[in-house]
Order: sequence, then C-alpha cells, then structure tokens
Amino acid sequence: WRFNYRLRWTDQVGLSDDLARVVATRTGRAGEPGTYADQAPIARKFVIDFEGGALAHRDHSDNIEIRVNASSGEIVNPYLRQIEATGGWRAFFDWTGQAPGGSDPVELRCVLAEGESVLSETWTYAYVPQRLPPMQPTIAEPHD
Repeated sequence: WRFNYRLRWTDQVGLSDDLARVVATRTGRAGEPGTYADQAPIARKFVIDFEGGALAHRDHSDNIEIRVNASSGEIVNPYLRQIEATGGWRAFFDWTGQAPGGSDPVELRCVLAEGESVLSETWTYAYVPQRLPPMQPTIAEPHD
C-alpha cells in the first residue's frame, strides 16, 4: 500500500466564518471562591473564551447555551457570560468525579449552541486528574 498525504499547521484554523473560535482556556480550583476546601482535590474549574463567527453580534438576551460533556465524572454548574470588552463569550464549568484509572484522561467537550444550531467550534480537552496542593492561608503583615 502507498499513501500520500500532507499535514499543515497554522495559527489560523480554516473553519467556517460562521463558527465562533476558542481563543483562550483557563483552569483552576473548582467551586466558588471561599469554598475550595469543600471541593475534591482533583476537581477543576474550566473557563473557555469564544469569539467571532455566529457570536459576534449576539447579546446576553439571546438563547445561547453551553453544552458540555465528560467521558467520566460529572459536569457541575455550567454557565455562560458575555465579555462586553471583546464581544466574545466565556463558558464556565466545574468537573468533579473519580479519575478514570491508570493514565487515562477525562475527555471534555464543550460547544455553544442555540436550539439545533451550533454556534462555535467544539473545544476538546484531555484532563488527567491530579491533586492540587492545599491552599495556604495568607497572613497580611502589618505595615509601618
């Protein structure tokens, strides 16, 4: 058998201009500020920024929804906020649960939609659960 193919890497993905793109991903401790001690040590918060495409001229009154799933564990508190400064949208959710075992990652997927219409590319992430170090209390030093 002979195969011929070409691979390309660019900083601009050749997606439809109709789909919003993922422009940033952040992760940290799950839960609301002040509740971190109550969260499982492997639970994580994910924050994803989407911009452009079908989201460019939408506002918070539109029926845009976040659709998130995980190959194992549970998605908790998914919600979406518009970023007024950029016109983009920020998706938030927490993942909690048990590690799948071995070195298998939890496969996460997130997309923004309105009814049957998909508005964004699909964000995918392979999360290998690991414990975060415990939070250390911050003690302010008096200033003279």
